[in-house]
Amino acid sequence: MVPPAGSLPPCDDRIAGFYRYWQSIRPMPTALPGRQHFAPEAAREFLAGTYLLDVHRDPLRFRVRLIGTELVSFMDHDPTGEWLGEKFRPDFYNEPTYAHYRASAEQRLVCYHKGLPVAHLAGHFVQAERLLLPMARDGRTVDMVLGFAVHHSPLACGAEPAAAIGAAPDFRGGSC
Repeated sequence: MVPPAGSLPPCDDRIAGFYRYWQSIRPMPTALPGRQHFAPEAAREFLAGTYLLDVHRDPLRFRVRLIGTELVSFMDHDPTGEWLGEKFRPDFYNEPTYAHYRASAEQRLVCYHKGLPVAHLAGHFVQAERLLLPMARDGRTVDMVLGFAVHHSPLACGAEPAAAIGAAPDFRGGSC
């Protein structure tokens, strides 16, 4: 669990900085920030690794609203406007990370992952850290998931992924 003070497990400084930015735009300690609170000019240093997903319900689905240039370069594909689970990442709903996206959208949880990415990135695997942050226009109902990813040096393909998951401060919920 991420405690109300806002601490994440040990992570890359960029992940921690992005989390601090998200915390800083929360309109109240008990409310989630919405897209209206996210100012790209204030988060310029993070934009290349940022992605924003629209959350649609019944059934729960995610559409890529925007994605940073570094991520597009790693994937060698710009999925803006595409649905996860269709052309972009067709196996998304069968991947272990789907539970993280679902928990962020349905339970308002902050989800952090460190390990091998589930996607094959531009011909090689690298270690990745990913942070999923719930966003809510009304402060409560998640309508977007804000993601941030950092990719590190290549690893041997046999490396085991590791994950750490936490709840958004001041919100109830289980682990992802």
